[in-house]
Amino acid sequence: MRLRLYQQILKYKMPKDTYNDIREDIRDIKENHLAHIEPDIVELKTNMARTMTNTEWLMKFQWLIIGIALTGLITTFLNETNRNSIK
Repeated sequence: MRLRLYQQILKYKMPKDTYNDIREDIRDIKENHLAHIEPDIVELKTNMARTMTNTEWLMKFQWLIIGIALTGLITTFLNETNRNSIK
């Protein structure tokens, strides 16, 4: 975009006032664009929160599986220790 603006300035020998006006217009467009994006950002945050809530059960299930696996390992270790002490 800047290149095109500079090309126009060189080609038509645009006065500096016009160039500054165009620069201000471009700056205004960039600043005003945020207002159009904000509702989309809010909707995205809402969707992310909803997704995180929907996956809570998965995290709970994961901890359940980890707990069961650790219990099995501890039980196996204790059983092996008891067998070796009986011999």
